[in-house]
Amino acid sequence: MDIELKRSRPFRIWLYLFIGINIVVFSLTAAFSGSYQVNYLGTNIIGLDYRDTQQFKDFLGEKFHFLAEYITHDWDYDYEGDLAKVGDLYYDYDDDMDENERKAMERIQAERDFRNYVDWQLGSFRAEGQNLIYYAANPEADVSLTNSATDLGISNDQPLTLPKGYDFYIHYDGNRFVTQNAGKPLDIYESKNGYWGTQFHNYIGGDWDVKAIHQNVPDIRGCQILLAVKKDLVTVPYEYSILYSMEKNLTKQKYLYLALLLAFTAELGLFIFSLLN
Repeated sequence: MDIELKRSRPFRIWLYLFIGINIVVFSLTAAFSGSYQVNYLGTNIIGLDYRDTQQFKDFLGEKFHFLAEYITHDWDYDYEGDLAKVGDLYYDYDDDMDENERKAMERIQAERDFRNYVDWQLGSFRAEGQNLIYYAANPEADVSLTNSATDLGISNDQPLTLPKGYDFYIHYDGNRFVTQNAGKPLDIYESKNGYWGTQFHNYIGGDWDVKAIHQNVPDIRGCQILLAVKKDLVTVPYEYSILYSMEKNLTKQKYLYLALLLAFTAELGLFIFSLLN
């Protein structure tokens, strides 16, 4: 009887350890999956590319939408609404100001808020440095915004010519989207690929004309908008590149996941060893 108790005690210890480590491993794994919105644990997470994450797709959607706003002057930011409400925007002004002075100050503040919004957005583009090429042009309004030294063949209706080292792009050619990832076509119109859950949804939906009129979507028909991502991302001096950070953080998570997997395997081996002995 005493011998059976002595043998069962190590077994119970390993069993409790096994259960405890499993709880920790799967909790951390679930947290990792949620942080990158992968939404499935059955995939090869170790081989996951940051471009497959929802975070990357959301980032591109936000950038595309701002470029669409910029070249059409159709802003989500309610600048005109703020100006229309001048006289009702209660900023903290001196009590001895008369009504005309207060309205003038409110107009200045509304214009300043709008400029800050645009400057912040433009600054976020600059922070990506050479990791992101952007090109947006509205021929009808003669408005453009780009960080490329050339038009990449866009203005002459030539085949798109990206600099060497850029293997991902999303291009709206004035009529539809053409997308490529690692040299292979990517259909962002496919509802299951993750782009429908981003700002792109407003532009790739089937009923585009209705959306442009009724959902405050900038009318970009006839415009050209391009976003191209560098294959090998680099640090940007004195700036915070979201793309670079995105890739590095995912790499760290992969190492964490691999370490947890190795720990789980080693612990399982010890557990089996204890059963056999």
